Amino acid sequence: FALDQVRLDSQKAKGEWTSFETCELRGRTIGVVGFGDIGKATATLARAFGMNVLAHRRDTGEGEAGNLNGVADTNGVAARVYGGKKGLLRMLRQCEFVCLVTPLTEETVNMFSTEEFLALDRRTANEKGQRAFVPGVEPMQHHLVTPSSRETTAVSPHVPASPPPAPDDDALDGADGASGLAPVFINIGRGKCCDTSALVEALQVGILRGAALDVTAPEPLPSNHALWKFKNVLISPHNADKTTYFQKESVLKFVELTKVYSKAMRGGGASDDDRLRRFYESAGGNVVDKMSGY
Repeated sequence: FALDQVRLDSQKAKGEWTSFETCELRGRTIGVVGFGDIGKATATLARAFGMNVLAHRRDTGEGEAGNLNGVADTNGVAARVYGGKKGLLRMLRQCEFVCLVTPLTEETVNMFSTEEFLALDRRTANEKGQRAFVPGVEPMQHHLVTPSSRETTAVSPHVPASPPPAPDDDALDGADGASGLAPVFINIGRGKCCDTSALVEALQVGILRGAALDVTAPEPLPSNHALWKFKNVLISPHNADKTTYFQKESVLKFVELTKVYSKAMRGGGASDDDRLRRFYESAGGNVVDKMSGY
């Protein structure tokens, strides 16, 4: 998306050699929603490109103020870590790229829906006022360009004309706010964590510059689904983790944890709770929390 692959593909198909400006990732802000192991690995890679990293997790542990205003990342990977619904909306208003990496639980079903996409809306008032949803219109191509040159398309009547105000919105003006560049949405978590109809609409009206989806709802994605028709949407069939050595590494990790478990449970003179606690500490956090659902 930074290179504007949509435009490159179009020019290649036409045999057209036309130079244009692209976007630098350096200095751009990415928000990582779901700050577990995969989220932290994603954030680390983003920092390697010189990106400013913000993160969101279910709860910062610092109360409502900490969730809303963000807290320091103890691992030093993200600039700020937000929590809760209000914290998510505040973070999104600062982002030019968003990567959804959440597990699927009762709390995360459709956690990214109309309100979240509206928090990413960078369009001008004029662009917002000139959108009338026309069912069946072919989704249009959106290039990686400034807001003034983005084409205007449609919106469903049930979508509010502008995002709901975030708390302390004035604090987001200036350097902390995102640029006018339409954001990119990436989902490598679970398809059902995103409201697909809201995603399609955000693409249709130009809120998003594009989307990269390794997961969708439903899966498999029907061949006639609207998402296939967007030139600015990349789709892979839930196989981002299916690398050459994926199965081998998974088995080796299972064997390693089995050995750790056996050693922890053999300890004499300790209660079962103490042994399980010892296993958890030795396993480095690779334990399912049945209360959380992951």
